Amino acid sequence: RAVGASLVAGACVVGGVLSKGPVGLFPLAAPAILELTLRRGREPRGLGITFGVGAVATSLFALLMLQEAARASLLQYANQHLIPALSGARTAQTSAALGQLYIAAALIRSLAPALGILVAVLGFDVLGQRRRMKTQGTAPSSGVLAGATWRTVRPVFRPVVGCLLVGLAASLPIALSHKQRALYLVPSLPFFALAVALPIAAVLCERVGRSTARWLYWLTARRMSVSVVVCSILI
Repeated sequence: RAVGASLVAGACVVGGVLSKGPVGLFPLAAPAILELTLRRGREPRGLGITFGVGAVATSLFALLMLQEAARASLLQYANQHLIPALSGARTAQTSAALGQLYIAAALIRSLAPALGILVAVLGFDVLGQRRRMKTQGTAPSSGVLAGATWRTVRPVFRPVVGCLLVGLAASLPIALSHKQRALYLVPSLPFFALAVALPIAAVLCERVGRSTARWLYWLTARRMSVSVVVCSILI
């Protein structure tokens, strides 16, 4: 089973590189990152998966290079597109003004609406807790309110870090190239959207789940179900 999964993953990585360039290699980092953030003590397993998939992808590339037509096409791509892009000879006009910071600015611009929703949800949660504490006759402090919100989102903290790191693995290497466009960020956006959606889902599951009828339980009981819905909205 593991061998079959590695073969499929390696083939997908090769397909990603052939269609998107070196940025298609970012899935190789995902197993190590997710094992590191989601499962303590299982980092060697994640590294093993990464090396296994990398070995499959390398073997497939080697097989391609044995074919004369494929080798000529890959060398032509490297000489006409990849090397000039890395050296700055093919700098895109859209990124000329900001240079290497263009990708960072485009990423912030793309995530701004999602981050706004996250801040609004957390803000409403803090206000709701303040109201409940005042109703119970307790004088809430900022530290108490922040601690209550942290306890709500803490179960999803490690998955959030994992999604953020995978998203960064897919987006930061683009900054090394002088040819930058916002569309190159598309593969990383679902991971950033999940990183924002998970705390939102945690708050919804905790607060909405207390007051809804039983027929909504299937939606609020599992954070990932809500995360998928919220993620689709954010994207």
